[in-house]
Amino acid sequence: MHRRIVSAPAALLLATGLLSGCDSRSFEGYSNYELSREYADCKRGGLSPAGAQRCNNIEKECEIRKQEKGFRC
Repeated sequence: MHRRIVSAPAALLLATGLLSGCDSRSFEGYSNYELSREYADCKRGGLSPAGAQRCNNIEKECEIRKQEKGFRC
């Protein structure tokens, strides 16, 4: 007997959400203050794999702002 654990629409929604989280410019709308707070949280450690990817994206956004505007997280 085979059981379906997740419905097809739910799986599609989950996949879309996960893939959109991989966009390094997903933090573009954050203010400098918000980005700095998120960056500080990343430096505390103990991250899950998803949390580590999120922090990589935050670091990329910090680097972009550093190059474009001289902002340092």
